[in-house]
Amino acid sequence: MRHFRRICSTLFIFVAAASAAIAQTQTGTYSYTGSPLTIYPSSANFSTVAQIAVPTGLAVSNVTAQVNIQYPNVSDLIVYLYSAQNTRTILLQNNCGSLANVNTTFDDAAQTSYSTFCPQEAGRGPFRANEPLANSKGEFAAGYWTLVVQNTKSNSNTGLLLGFTVNITGTLVTQPSFALSSVANTASLVADGFVAPGEIVSIFGVALGPQPGVQAGSGTLPVSLGGTTVTFDGIPAPILYSSYFQLNILTPFTLTPGATTQVRVQTAGGTTSPATLDVLSSAAGLFTMQSNGAGQVSAVNQDGTVNSTANPAPAGSTVALYASGLGAVTPAITTGAPAPANPLSKLNSVVAAVINGVSAPVSFAGLAPGLAGVYQVNVMIPAGMPSGRRRVFLVSPNGFSSQTGAYIQVQ
Repeated sequence: MRHFRRICSTLFIFVAAASAAIAQTQTGTYSYTGSPLTIYPSSANFSTVAQIAVPTGLAVSNVTAQVNIQYPNVSDLIVYLYSAQNTRTILLQNNCGSLANVNTTFDDAAQTSYSTFCPQEAGRGPFRANEPLANSKGEFAAGYWTLVVQNTKSNSNTGLLLGFTVNITGTLVTQPSFALSSVANTASLVADGFVAPGEIVSIFGVALGPQPGVQAGSGTLPVSLGGTTVTFDGIPAPILYSSYFQLNILTPFTLTPGATTQVRVQTAGGTTSPATLDVLSSAAGLFTMQSNGAGQVSAVNQDGTVNSTANPAPAGSTVALYASGLGAVTPAITTGAPAPANPLSKLNSVVAAVINGVSAPVSFAGLAPGLAGVYQVNVMIPAGMPSGRRRVFLVSPNGFSSQTGAYIQVQ
């Protein structure tokens, strides 16, 4: 199940914990690695946008930005830098007349502003920007830093954004923190403020574990990994993966449906405030081949091959789907232990399957043998099902269904 290790940039959590960081100063350099981007005429009313993913947990103390633009008349352009928290800094705004190209570093510590000096030579600098890069001081660095170039003057000139680089200095945030809205089913990435017993859950936040992350080995899962412990009402939960921004953990089978549970994360940097989650009897999520919980499901055809566009399952055959959060099983097993093959641990409740809007018979639903926290549901594709990509859902007795956007391939 290679999909356990999910890094979802859209769930980066930017928190006030930055102010509680231990003063451990670091510097990182991050560059745009894509192809050159066209700068369009003003009449196109189109901005040129390039982004850099910054994966470091720093509270910003200083930023410099290197920008490389090929363009015949710099005064046509406005150039903005947006921080990961969307703070805008104007680097240039219709400056320097007929000067061609921008290839320099913007630095608040420079003696001269670019708009005053207007250098002819490529690489000359550093220079100050029109606005201070210190606008982002104290913010959390992780996320997407964005450079935006607008041609606001010429309907004939075009150019290229060749690249940009940000150099970020800051203090490493070591106090762990996460938000209730960042606790999600690992398979579906649905985060609705609840969990089910025996569910594989991802917690996204800050300073949750080590950099780089560590994966648990085979066998029974540990309740401490990479110096991190997660508790539900004081009970340590098995951990599959531990990293600075993300934890994948297995909720205790002892959670009581209909009640609430308090979750805490503890590291060497401290302990989080508790997050209170509702407990449901089940909260199904289907594992998919993509990392966002949508698209092709992780499924095995009746002949033992992986279901895919190139290898669809025949109508009338049985496929094995893999899920998280289906709830209690019999015989019960210790949370974190691999599921037995004999006897099989079967669901205490009945799970239904729907493919392309048609009810699909379920011949087995329980824990997948040899895996911890992963459920297997064997589903027969209804006879006469049209070929192609077909939506698939699991529906539990409490009415909770797995995520939309998951599909299986049928022939």
